[in-house]
Amino acid sequence: MSAQHHRRETCRLCGGTHLSMVLSLAPTPPANAFVPAEELGKTQERFPLDLFFCEDCAHVQLLDVVDPRVLFEHYVYVSGTSPVFVKHFESYAAFVMERFKPIPGGLVLDIGSNDGTLLSFFQKAGMKVLGIDPAQEIAAEASARGIPTICGFFGPDTAGEIAAGHGKAEVITANNVFAHIDNLSGVVDGVRNLLAPSGVFVFEVSYLVDVFENTLFDTIYHEHLDYHSVKPLGAFFAAKGMELVEAIRVDSHGGSLRGIAQLKGGPHAVGASVTRAVAEEERLGLDKASTFRKFAADIDALGAELNALLKRPQGRGQAHRRFRRAGQGHHLDVPFRHRSRAGGLHHRRQPPEAGPVHARHACAGAVVGGHRGEEAGLSGDPGVELRPADHREERRLHQGRRKIHHPHSQGRGRVMAEFLLQSDIKEICERLGDTAHDFTGKTVLLTGGRGFLGRYFMEIFAYLNKNVLKKPVKLVAADNLITAGKEGSVITEYPHTEFIQHDVIQPLKWKGGLDYVIHAAGIASPFYYRAHPLATLEVAITGTRRMLELAQEHGARFTFFSSSEIYGDPDAKHVPTPESYRGHVSCQGPRACYDESKRVGETLCYIFHGEHGTATNTIRPFNVFGPGMQETDYRVLPNFANRIKGGHPLNVYGSGNQTRTFCYITDAMVGFLLVILRGVPGEAYNIGNPKPEISMVDLVNRISDVLGKPVAHNVIEYPDSYPADEPNRRCPDIRKAKLQLKFEPSVELNEGLRRFLTWADGVYTGEQ
Repeated sequence: MSAQHHRRETCRLCGGTHLSMVLSLAPTPPANAFVPAEELGKTQERFPLDLFFCEDCAHVQLLDVVDPRVLFEHYVYVSGTSPVFVKHFESYAAFVMERFKPIPGGLVLDIGSNDGTLLSFFQKAGMKVLGIDPAQEIAAEASARGIPTICGFFGPDTAGEIAAGHGKAEVITANNVFAHIDNLSGVVDGVRNLLAPSGVFVFEVSYLVDVFENTLFDTIYHEHLDYHSVKPLGAFFAAKGMELVEAIRVDSHGGSLRGIAQLKGGPHAVGASVTRAVAEEERLGLDKASTFRKFAADIDALGAELNALLKRPQGRGQAHRRFRRAGQGHHLDVPFRHRSRAGGLHHRRQPPEAGPVHARHACAGAVVGGHRGEEAGLSGDPGVELRPADHREERRLHQGRRKIHHPHSQGRGRVMAEFLLQSDIKEICERLGDTAHDFTGKTVLLTGGRGFLGRYFMEIFAYLNKNVLKKPVKLVAADNLITAGKEGSVITEYPHTEFIQHDVIQPLKWKGGLDYVIHAAGIASPFYYRAHPLATLEVAITGTRRMLELAQEHGARFTFFSSSEIYGDPDAKHVPTPESYRGHVSCQGPRACYDESKRVGETLCYIFHGEHGTATNTIRPFNVFGPGMQETDYRVLPNFANRIKGGHPLNVYGSGNQTRTFCYITDAMVGFLLVILRGVPGEAYNIGNPKPEISMVDLVNRISDVLGKPVAHNVIEYPDSYPADEPNRRCPDIRKAKLQLKFEPSVELNEGLRRFLTWADGVYTGEQ
């Protein structure tokens, strides 16, 4: 054992010796051990990071204890730099004053008081305040600001000195420090001796329920010795002559427990929150070691997903990554940290305006989210350029993470899924570059707003409004919600976006101005247009005419989403297929409703452009895929992903020798937007990726490569629900889009498959 570290042999709460290791993480330096630049050449000591479960009282804890002077004497996190936490502490103080009505002018002691932010609000309420904190610089600054602060650690001796000099305390608080202390018994002895008969001890700690439900393994680090739950805490306080009277869940730090204790027999009744919390912990199985072993397996799986994700380049081939380390050190606005480098990583912490930094060494394991309610992110790989994360995107990640319900839901995967989708949106907008400014101050009507492509358009315009455009684009999104599915039927509220439920085969009266009409409504899945042939015809013919009339009325540019299906089954000399190819399509048969309706839609665009001068463009997408495709879409890749999630062999229809090319959604959306903004009026454009053209059996082999394991498959006859006469080959000639629009796909098939399958694993149920 190091002189700076020891391993205890008993439970920190009950003193029991029946302790089982349930999780072992890689040894690391302390999370907040920022290193001065002049010490970069020195090797930092790493300490074990193993989680133990007490079989006697069910308390979860670290047994390896790093010397608190190493952890806290030069601690760099400052509460007052976070506006969210300033507001939190303001409401915290108001809650205590209102709920427990301490004697006016009485003493409030804050253990681990940091810069005194919480105490300042008690001070404003007329209370006498005193802080105690071991961080020398921070304690000195707090005292200079008028919050008297003792630099040191709290224990029975300190409590006696405070009682002698200041009297008994009406309120003692300990926020996000009650999990940091090895000698909890001594601290609570000090609290009991210092507390007035009517006083309360209020503490906030990271709550084990949140850590477990939301897979917050990034909160497991050396400063956090304990992962508290109510049942063990209740027994611990009772053994110390105190009683827990409230156990309230709060949102700070990604999910926390606010516990309130008093001297046994004190004036406050034990609240129902305590019994409810214990019941919920038992329901989740937090009183069983086996539960945490399953938790460890989930962490291993998530780490594998994240490390795969972090190998993916973003934007135009750049290896940019969002980066967060476990620990409080991820704030980028604290002066103390700007002069130092992170423990174990040795990358410089700079102010937000300082630009990118580089890591020499990786964190121990990739980390999803953050332990802060208002900030979250990812750890990085070695040799990767790192940038400060965008907090707005991270808040969405955190909100997504709150959906997790262990062990039955897919919340962990949904965090990954939402990250992938938002990362794709950012990549699209960055690749669009200055062209996006053409949308400044414009009004866009989008049909099919809750479909696969519609969701991307809505997210893209929301991102541009937040991050790019000086004057926002107004988006009017229309959808009849019939085929939107359970995901699409949830209407996301975006600034500068109006959603209207409307069927495009009906006339739409729009009183405001319109600059662009994007007609993306349609029934694109063979399964659905086989089942609804008349509806397929109507939306592509009548709906297109209605939208063209609206565009003509307002003088708007019109973009029609056609399909590569208009080429039918091309002969070999026309593969790759250019826009000039007239097609080999049957007007009869189960596919005709879709193929012919798209051809008529294109004819309508041609007529309106020629007869009425409407600026029309037609897009012919080739097998676009990516996050956001419904599990019940029934096209090949959603079908494969669904069966993989359900543990079933893949079904390849027909011979399996039919070939396709696949275009990942980020490439496709860039191409679509270039057509909308830069397309030559009256022209049609193929948008897709011409390489590689592969058979369906080869596609299965590609998926096996991406997953790193063989994937079983069966070659079977087409089901009755799937339309016959499937084209043998489909591959686009995109030279026209390259020359006129500078369109160039950049996502290789394996990379696109990895992104999509990772997303689908977090969202699909495998039950179809």
